[in-house]
Amino acid sequence: MINKFIDMRCISFYLLVLLSSCGFSQEELQEELQNAFENSDLERIRTTSLKLLEFEDTEVTGYAGLGYYSLEIGEYEKAIKYYQKANEFMPAFEAYLQIAKAYELMGEYDHELDNINKAIHCETYYTAELKRKLFDIGILKTVDTTVVIQSNSNISLKRKVEWFADRKQYDSALFCMEKVVEWDSNALNLYMRGDILMQSGNYERALVDFNTALDMHVEFDRFQILLKKAFALGKIGELDEAFNLFKRIESQSQIVYPDIYLYQGLIYIENGKTMKGCELLNMAEKLGVDLSKVPSAKLCE
Repeated sequence: MINKFIDMRCISFYLLVLLSSCGFSQEELQEELQNAFENSDLERIRTTSLKLLEFEDTEVTGYAGLGYYSLEIGEYEKAIKYYQKANEFMPAFEAYLQIAKAYELMGEYDHELDNINKAIHCETYYTAELKRKLFDIGILKTVDTTVVIQSNSNISLKRKVEWFADRKQYDSALFCMEKVVEWDSNALNLYMRGDILMQSGNYERALVDFNTALDMHVEFDRFQILLKKAFALGKIGELDEAFNLFKRIESQSQIVYPDIYLYQGLIYIENGKTMKGCELLNMAEKLGVDLSKVPSAKLCE
């Protein structure tokens, strides 16, 4: 529903700006395009957009219409070209979002993120009437469109972060997460980036993010950050500091965290204390940790 409304908004934006400057026949065609769009009539969108471009090859509504048509029928490269052509004459954040959507569907996430970034920084003209309509429908929670686009984009990006991280594609996960932090460097986002850095083996950079997050107001479980911090400390050889932090978490937390045994067990095994490490891994397994995904656990069999 939201994606479709963004598509309609893209056409509406161009129409609002251009209607007053066009001849009667051209204006009728633009109204026809608007009606075709509202009724999701793809063939009318295509034919009407072509007729508009016959009047004038700089007619942005024609390019936007053909961009939408191409996107809907799966011709993503054509859609990108049409929206880019529209942006040559009148840059609009809606068009950049459509280009980003096409790149996402093509799996080209670097280009998708680049166009999301362009959308955020694109100044777009809105009439007071259009702002009111968008607000009434609930698309704009504020007249600051940048905030809305950043919020929606971060949700989408975080899904990609999880998708890449689950597949151990940490470079791609970090690429997306860097954009999230760039737009909103709150404690949760810093913790998430630190977690990806830690999973990829960059423990020192992870510690920077964990410490920065802990210095901020944290609206989620601080002990989760402390656990990751303790593990990262252990991985860089700061064993005394790591185990002291584990003890502190155990004594202060009212929740029993399975990872506290998992992380300590892994550190012990890595430092040659296999028996102690295996005892801790067994405790973690009893609390629900799946050791089949932990390579070091094979030493305990």
